[in-house]
Amino acid sequence: IFNIKTSYRGSHFTLRDEYNELLPDGYENKFMIIDRVEVKDFFRGHGVISKLIPFLSRTFSCPILLKPYPIQYEGKGKDNTKDFKRDLNKVVESYMKCGFVRPYPKSEFLIKW
Repeated sequence: IFNIKTSYRGSHFTLRDEYNELLPDGYENKFMIIDRVEVKDFFRGHGVISKLIPFLSRTFSCPILLKPYPIQYEGKGKDNTKDFKRDLNKVVESYMKCGFVRPYPKSEFLIKW
């Protein structure tokens, strides 16, 4: 989500434009991005997410940003099926139970302040 410019002085990270509206000023370098959470079949339904998110929140004390997606559809091109929408809603609901909200209506992203 960052543009990276490297010079002889080091690397400089700036937030890409499409993410600017998600984070208020001052948060650009003070948040965690969860790229992927995969729960193995054996552990599903045991509240792994509801334990993981509070742990990360307490440990790192920063806002958490993620884009929920049911990974069983990854790379299959079935993102507009009825089953996908049902499974996406399940993923979104599990994160919302942990305190995530949409930064603005109809956003694909969720954030936990």
